[in-house]
Amino acid sequence: MGKKVTFIDYVDGKQYTETLPDCNPIEFLKERNKNYMNYTALTTVDNKKITYEEFHEKVDKYAKYLYYEKGIRKEEKIGISLINSENGVYMLYALQKIGCQIIGLNPYNNETRMHKDILEVAPNRIITDNPLTNSFNISQIINPINDNELLKVNDKEDLINAYDPEKVTDIIFTGGSTGHRKGAMLKGNGINCVAQALDHVFVAKPGMTQLGNIPFGHMCFGRITLHYSLANNLNYALSTNFMPQNFLDEIKRTHAHAVTGGPIHWNSLAYNPHLKEGDLKQIIQATSGGEYYKPHEKELANEALKKGGSKTTIGDVLGMTEFWAPVSVNFGNRNTKGTIGYPIPYTDVLVVDKNFKEVEDGKVGSLLLSGPQMLEGYLNNEEETKKAFWYDDNNKKWYITGDVVRKTGKNNQELEYIGRTKRNFVCGIDNIYPEQIEKLLLEIPNIKEAVVTKIPDSKLQYLPIYHLSLQSMLIDFEQLKQQIEQVIITHVGESALPYDITYTDEPLKRTANAKIDIQKIEMDYQNKIKSKNESQTLTRKI
Repeated sequence: MGKKVTFIDYVDGKQYTETLPDCNPIEFLKERNKNYMNYTALTTVDNKKITYEEFHEKVDKYAKYLYYEKGIRKEEKIGISLINSENGVYMLYALQKIGCQIIGLNPYNNETRMHKDILEVAPNRIITDNPLTNSFNISQIINPINDNELLKVNDKEDLINAYDPEKVTDIIFTGGSTGHRKGAMLKGNGINCVAQALDHVFVAKPGMTQLGNIPFGHMCFGRITLHYSLANNLNYALSTNFMPQNFLDEIKRTHAHAVTGGPIHWNSLAYNPHLKEGDLKQIIQATSGGEYYKPHEKELANEALKKGGSKTTIGDVLGMTEFWAPVSVNFGNRNTKGTIGYPIPYTDVLVVDKNFKEVEDGKVGSLLLSGPQMLEGYLNNEEETKKAFWYDDNNKKWYITGDVVRKTGKNNQELEYIGRTKRNFVCGIDNIYPEQIEKLLLEIPNIKEAVVTKIPDSKLQYLPIYHLSLQSMLIDFEQLKQQIEQVIITHVGESALPYDITYTDEPLKRTANAKIDIQKIEMDYQNKIKSKNESQTLTRKI
């Protein structure tokens, strides 16, 4: 039996004592599914229905096939590069049943990126239908496996392996805030703990449908969506059309009650001319994650949900690969607007100052997290692993998230996201939090993207620089500057006013992972200033 934990569910204010899972993910599902075996577990893109009984039978057969026919063994490192297919689901859980270490490889990578990832993690084999891996001199198992091949193992004994919940079972790459990729080493039982914790967060009931549009082979966000769905006896409707332009069509095709996407997906509803009354009436659970959601765009998306007939609103998820994705959720209307909601159950939170002393509620500090879903460390990266953790006086291990937050809102337990510690700087005597400024700038309608960087100054240490991508350059720039000044002075203070603002109507520079390349933007600007020999404060006004 697993460890018992006691926690307060801040939504209903009640105290609960629960037993944490202590098993292989597929065994966890078997226990959760045992009374729902005739329910639909998966719906394929061609509308084939697979019950939970059929799902478990297929996973068992896949596991036996991989074990007896392909010789895959416990703790073998297996790379998977799979799309959101029926076979992909069976393959993933079959490897977990065998007890392999699963390495998520992006099936949409180009050859260079794929080769680099494979060299870094050195899998023994790769399960893939991606022809890019053919030249990498690795024994491959080509997905999918057909039913005729599965007949070969009908008379084979079932696989029963001792499961160690403390073993690393998954390696999933995270880009982090800087775009530098690291392989997070995760424990299989951790995803069980997150799925069970979400019982207290989400509202979809057995028999309802979850849209399966987030890639699950290599993304924690997609993996937990799949595992949560199956653990709650939902119908996971597989989708390979994950682009924003397909979002409405996939919701309508699957009649999904629970829908997950990024802001770019939800925004597509607001600007879709084909959205009609009643198209979204079945949605009771709508969540967004992956990046910050601009408030005025979120309002437009919520209006689109309302127009389509849904009575819910979009909730925000703070997710981390290092914690199997969700750690804090603002769901629907039950949390204070502008917060990232409550930490999910089993997740311990500590907000500390630079000396790792806990700050008072309402004060800004660095976010530390601990829990059974926490990563073990980063693959082949001892330096980053050492920097990632801190041990308190009781030798409890905490993950240093690099996020700056404030406990606020209801019960002083909701979290307000301020920014990243690595991006903070001092101007005069004031701490400047770039993300805090960026959020305010993004509330100005004509500003499409915003990044705040810094430049050294001999008097004030650093000065803020604003880099803005605009909806249009055909505007009154003086009026925009006045808007910016008013917003910043009102909500942050004069120390956060920019030394300079750069404008463009093009997207801001991106990293290879498609995130805004903040380091490159900052470096380019500093080089530009150095070439002009400008290093003194000129003005605090725009």
